[in-house]
Amino acid sequence: MRKNKQSPVAFAKKPAVVATQVALAVMAQFAYAQQQVAERVERVEITGTRLPQLSTEGASPVTVMDAQEIRMDGQAKTEDLLNSLPQVYAAQGSYASNGSTGTATVNLRNLGETRNLVLLNGRRMPAGSPRKGNASVAADLNQIPAPLIQRVELLTGGASAVYGSDAITGVVNFIMNDRFEGLQLDVYHSFFNHSQQNPNGIADIVAARARTNPSNFAVPGDVGSDGAVNSFSMLMGKNFADNKGNATAYLQYRKEDAVLQASRDFSACSLRPGATFTCGGSGTSATGQFISGLGAADPGNVFTIADAAGNVRPFVTADQFNFGPANYYRRPSEQYAAAAFAHLDLTPRVRAYTEIGFHDNRSLAQIAPSGSFFTQQSIAFENPLLTASSRAAIAAGLDPSSPPFAAAGDRADVLIARRNIEGGGRVDDIRHTSYRGLAGAKGEIAPGFTYDAFAQTSRVLYQNVYRNDFSITRIGRALDVISVGGVPTCRSAATVAQGGTGTDPNCVP
Repeated sequence: MRKNKQSPVAFAKKPAVVATQVALAVMAQFAYAQQQVAERVERVEITGTRLPQLSTEGASPVTVMDAQEIRMDGQAKTEDLLNSLPQVYAAQGSYASNGSTGTATVNLRNLGETRNLVLLNGRRMPAGSPRKGNASVAADLNQIPAPLIQRVELLTGGASAVYGSDAITGVVNFIMNDRFEGLQLDVYHSFFNHSQQNPNGIADIVAARARTNPSNFAVPGDVGSDGAVNSFSMLMGKNFADNKGNATAYLQYRKEDAVLQASRDFSACSLRPGATFTCGGSGTSATGQFISGLGAADPGNVFTIADAAGNVRPFVTADQFNFGPANYYRRPSEQYAAAAFAHLDLTPRVRAYTEIGFHDNRSLAQIAPSGSFFTQQSIAFENPLLTASSRAAIAAGLDPSSPPFAAAGDRADVLIARRNIEGGGRVDDIRHTSYRGLAGAKGEIAPGFTYDAFAQTSRVLYQNVYRNDFSITRIGRALDVISVGGVPTCRSAATVAQGGTGTDPNCVP
């Protein structure tokens, strides 16, 4: 009986002891496994930052956009990809026309595109353009092939401590796919569709303005399709040398159609804010604005041309020129691009690599037609192109103390504001061609000590033709006209014997 009473106790204690021993053994094995795993973990380093594990230890975390997110966004251009991020503000890009440099740049925190650093595989990109101006120095995102991006790392704070003063607002690092195998063809097509149903009643405002100036103000109809983007790219790559190396090549062609402000109801006129929106315009008008009597006590005489016969009438608000519709919402462009990346592990401690890139981008930036923007011109009374009505209007604005404007030899200063509607918009034809080459080697010297040595060269070629602008000097010559044998002739084109100066034989009245 005693055995029977003791046995259950004895048997009850043994499993508890065994369980405790097993638990201790499991914990020991787990700790040992953790130690071994910790020993096997390689160092984590964000490419292009030089600071290990910055995303977890730094005060400013790194935003990472991987290849899957990039493909889901369906963007054909790198600038559109970045503009979807909240840290990025619109800078130079295809949606800038007036003052465009023809490049695409990134602007972090809206502090300027020259205050951040753009890297490709952790190495600096070349300047975007040789064009003068600070905005041109920033890297051109058109040089970066979007389909080849593996991920984008964005650091928006604390970067200047590592990279210097040109990274005050942050660093954007584009990591390319250097392990691609196979052949990938991408075809991209997109367009805009717009129904003119602006909820703020802008179309009604434009329509009301059109009743006073129908030739210059018009409400556009619905847009079924415009601003098409067509892109084709080919990506091919292969591993070699028993997977110790890889070579990846990329080719792309992209064409974008223009989008005019005239095609949208909310931009069909140049809106002015206030208690309510109104359609504004420029005093440099299609029929011209002329102001005589400069320096007079009163404002002088402000008039415009009333009809084809050259009669004049007072200039009124309805005569203002609607300069908005001719501007581009998005510039048309055409681009060819190519890139290649290759690397080879020569030894476990030496990886040789090379990168080459090419891009050729041409874009047209258009704004409203040019003209004579209130330039002061000296008008001769004997100018055969003046009508009696215009001579009288010039004389009517003069101060009584001014020299008369009543006979041959008399001259009067007139402010002339006249729009070049015949010549069309001012077009900035911009072309950039860039070449980039890089070769280097990197690896590990000893545990905890690495090296990365490379040489990089780049060149950016810039071509620019600005069309349909005016020369103030030539405007003055074209307005100084005399009659030679009954033919209106520029005084500068006529010979001295004809009463001219002969200084500009190419001048046309």
